[in-house]
Amino acid sequence: MIKMKIILLILLFILLPAYTYGQDIPVIEAIDSPWDFGQVKKSEISEKSFFIVNKGEGTLFIQNISSCCGYHMVDLSLWAIAPEEKSKITISCNGRLKNLGRDEKYFTIQSNDPTNPELKVPVISYIVE
Repeated sequence: MIKMKIILLILLFILLPAYTYGQDIPVIEAIDSPWDFGQVKKSEISEKSFFIVNKGEGTLFIQNISSCCGYHMVDLSLWAIAPEEKSKITISCNGRLKNLGRDEKYFTIQSNDPTNPELKVPVISYIVE
């Protein structure tokens, strides 16, 4: 009985990688990273759109998007992205919550990409009077 379990485990470790290798997997990529807002006035909220793309063979599912300190996701055009398809993400930068000068934070995009389930995209703005 123990010998049979060992044989099954060995087969599992041999066959599982071959099975997953043939599967269509999604691959998330940010276009034009880092995302640059340019100059944002201290008294304003600025919106800008950027893109993510699925470079893989399977459908990419966006599960969550989080941001930090004065940046906010306004809209995402597609939560399920077919291979080679793009999704537009509109984000805002609230200059009122930022100090003057260069500001760099990250957006974290969680997806079903098995090699990069949490893509961290830098976002840059230059806060001016």
